[in-house]
Amino acid sequence: MTFAPILIIIVGLIFFVGAMVELDNNPGRFDRDFPVAIIVWIVAIFLSIGISIGMTIYFAIHASKNQHVAQSMRTAWVLINVFGGTIAHAIYFFMHVVPLKPGEQTTHYQHYS
Repeated sequence: MTFAPILIIIVGLIFFVGAMVELDNNPGRFDRDFPVAIIVWIVAIFLSIGISIGMTIYFAIHASKNQHVAQSMRTAWVLINVFGGTIAHAIYFFMHVVPLKPGEQTTHYQHYS
């Protein structure tokens, strides 16, 4: 789910470019197919925005309540998630949401709490 906004935009872009190439080869279908391609692209953008906003809220709440991270780093992670977007979500996800297996070494942030 962390990479969903990026994947949705890529799929929407592939569909849009494919539709434009098809319309270039068959210009008689422009009036019917171009609005569909634009609508699919706009839906992909808004879906991506909605998922990204939801993940920002989720990761900000998770970062603020994560007891395995020092208080100063919690604040930093909240800000990084709010302003960093999907890349920050992915980094936080792999550093702090994916649970560690028993016996594995903890992240270096946990030693400061």
